[in-house]
Amino acid sequence: MALAAEEIQRLRVQLAGQPQAIQALQALETYQGNYEASFAALMPKETLAAVSYAPGRPSLWEVTLEVMRERICGDGGFSSKVKEYSKNPTQGALLVGVITSLAEAAQNAGLDMSTAAMTVIALYILSLGLDVFCKYTKPS
Repeated sequence: MALAAEEIQRLRVQLAGQPQAIQALQALETYQGNYEASFAALMPKETLAAVSYAPGRPSLWEVTLEVMRERICGDGGFSSKVKEYSKNPTQGALLVGVITSLAEAAQNAGLDMSTAAMTVIALYILSLGLDVFCKYTKPS
């Protein structure tokens, strides 16, 4: 699943004046809309070096999505922000609210991640839809 180039351009207009969000969109452009590659590109090198990848082991992206699923699925506050944005997807301020809420949830979970990295996750969740995200990423 990838974010289309046209959608990236639309989001650039909505998120103008939000440097961290623009940084996320630049990464998405560089990696042809690939969420996981963009997320990894936005992570500090020290973080990536500390996370050792091994076959059969979940990636940092997968683990981060799992932690976020535990934090936001069933959270009425986050859900209401997503629903509000979904009704008015051209409202940049509502999108910023979704990103900020997600970044706060990550911080509360002890995840030290940039707003740019959280923007990629927010856009991924919005592209799937919150309900699908909560069920899709839920462990079996």
